[in-house]
Amino acid sequence: MILQRSLLMPLLLVIAAAAGTQTATTRAKRPVTVLLSNGQSVSGSLAQISAEEVQVDTGDAYKTIKLDDVQKIEFESSPNHAAPPAQPTVERYQLAAADAAQALRRLTSGTQVGLSLLQYNQMVVEVYEAVSLDLTAIPDGDLHDELAAAMDDYVFARNFWQASVNYPEGAVPTKSDIARQFNARYNIGLKPKMGQTLKQDVVLQIIWESAAKHMVAALKLLQ
Repeated sequence: MILQRSLLMPLLLVIAAAAGTQTATTRAKRPVTVLLSNGQSVSGSLAQISAEEVQVDTGDAYKTIKLDDVQKIEFESSPNHAAPPAQPTVERYQLAAADAAQALRRLTSGTQVGLSLLQYNQMVVEVYEAVSLDLTAIPDGDLHDELAAAMDDYVFARNFWQASVNYPEGAVPTKSDIARQFNARYNIGLKPKMGQTLKQDVVLQIIWESAAKHMVAALKLLQ
């Protein structure tokens, strides 16, 4: 999974809070165990954590680990202090969900800056590949479903947009297959009539608003 610098910031804030700092990078010497994707682990004192890597002081050396290789980060009680409340951990599925959310935000932003159909189609293909991979690492449940639904909305918007170019000024007949799919998918309650059409921009806005709602729901579940 390819992780961008910005996608881990919400999760890094959780890690930073657990380490007793207020920034995405910390020098606090907290006991920590980093569980790796290959089944191994590294224990020691947390030396530094950033959007790309975590550094652990093992006592003999500083071990730098890419976050791509991290399965879970566990903060432990310091022997010199009373045990603090249970600290949050970052699961691999959370990293995958954050990655998927970040990829989907690209589409959300793209719909707000006036992309062409060609540009939108290319972005959908790229994001779909990334999100599909991330979804395989996210357990079935509300978080998985909300991210998948947002991706499905963006794909359907692409399909409707592409179909609409076959009609004058993008006015899609309500009796067309794509209009029927839209009507059934979003419960519009539209009764197809001969000569009645759907405006391309209105339909796309409805679909993108649905995607945005799923994104908001997914982000709430990530908090």
